[in-house]
Amino acid sequence: MAVAPTDRRFKAKAPCPYCGGEITCSANAWEQEDDGSWIATDLDIECSNEPPIDSKRWLTWDREHGRADWNHAWHDLHDALIRGMKRRFRFNMENVE
Repeated sequence: MAVAPTDRRFKAKAPCPYCGGEITCSANAWEQEDDGSWIATDLDIECSNEPPIDSKRWLTWDREHGRADWNHAWHDLHDALIRGMKRRFRFNMENVE
């Protein structure tokens, strides 16, 4: 089991379910296990093809990345990433406010 800092960015093996772009993620919420270790419970997920939010392309990108299916594939990806992180990583919560 690896111990990661809370600000670590992870590269997902799976591509974006909507466009095939590279997925990166970082934990934004944690829960303490009975043994005192910390696991990720929520993630910020980013697709490498996401344009800046103030660009003309962003609304199209957003619509193509889950609005049509209520983000079903995005939620499935999130759940799979959380399961994988729980199996492989614990987080160092020292120096976290």
